[in-house]
Amino acid sequence: MWVGDYGEFVAQSYLKSQQCVILKTNWKHRRGGEIDIVCRHGDVLCFVEVKTRTEETWGSGLRAVDADKRHLIRAGAYLWRRSLNRPDVPYRYDVIEVLLSLGKRPEIRWVQSAFYEKDR
Repeated sequence: MWVGDYGEFVAQSYLKSQQCVILKTNWKHRRGGEIDIVCRHGDVLCFVEVKTRTEETWGSGLRAVDADKRHLIRAGAYLWRRSLNRPDVPYRYDVIEVLLSLGKRPEIRWVQSAFYEKDR
């Protein structure tokens, strides 16, 4: 769907403007797990979920990252970190919300540490 693809493009551009280094996009592992963007923000490895909306009435993107989605992201992050052979690398789970409105620049909200290993 073009809305989601465009939202991910906007999120990647925004992260780059914030001095993040994009390592991979739309990453999936055959054993499960999926991550929209893997990037480095300073020394921290970030696993980023992007949620794009065309109207705020649909609810926030952050709320759309439910327990099932968090499980998929965590599984992907575990497999990614395992492939690094550096289990001590600092990491976090972020969500970027992109709101698209006709005739306006996209609104971006970057929620760092949006969730953790264990739900609170």
